[in-house]
Amino acid sequence: MPIRHHFFCALIGPGLFSGTVFAANLDCMVKPEMYVELSSPVAGTVAALLVDKGDHVAKGQPLAQLEASVELAKFNQAKADAETNSEVCNQKVKLEYATRNRTRYRSLATTSVISQIEKDKVETEVVLAGIELRKAEERKKSAMLALEMAKAQLEVKTIKSPIDGIVIDRYAMPGESVSDRAIMKLAQVNPLRVELIAPTEYFGLIQPGMEVEVRPELPAKKSRESYCHQSGPIDRSGQWQLYGAHDLA
Repeated sequence: MPIRHHFFCALIGPGLFSGTVFAANLDCMVKPEMYVELSSPVAGTVAALLVDKGDHVAKGQPLAQLEASVELAKFNQAKADAETNSEVCNQKVKLEYATRNRTRYRSLATTSVISQIEKDKVETEVVLAGIELRKAEERKKSAMLALEMAKAQLEVKTIKSPIDGIVIDRYAMPGESVSDRAIMKLAQVNPLRVELIAPTEYFGLIQPGMEVEVRPELPAKKSRESYCHQSGPIDRSGQWQLYGAHDLA
């Protein structure tokens, strides 16, 4: 719910007598800068909620964990496949052996000790060994890509906060499905959004960029400086709406 504050304005601007200060005490509403209905990008079941109502959260902080045993198993398998180098090493050894063997046969070919058929055979073995090595390297690359995909599929099962803020409410409990529903509601409270309704006689006196002082009701009492950001049109009741930002830093 919005929090109601007293809004005090001390202004010097166009339309005022030179050297005079305009001051007024006005009621205002202080609200979070934004609300976020946090949901999951994928269907699933809540395994654990990592924060409670009222907790402060940071951007990127894990807030909820969906059931991910299948995704975890796929990730572990993909990781094992990507870290395996035995096939590539095996093909490298074969290529090195075929290359050495070809060198020996070429030296013998100059003395006409071996036939052309044997020479062609060793040349072909080198070529085939090179092809098998490239195939093994391509499978290694595919395994690395599969690992990245498995990692991404696992990561989306962890719901993280998109903002710095406070947990306003939790909508889902462990064991419940989150398909087409929000998991929790967050509010960004720094900066706060200040809204007030001013009488029409203040129209034109308050300009964007002017300083204002926000004084909370009890028990806080501590005042803070703010700035007028924009104003809206006068409504049918003859009132004028203003907007500002209240930085808590």
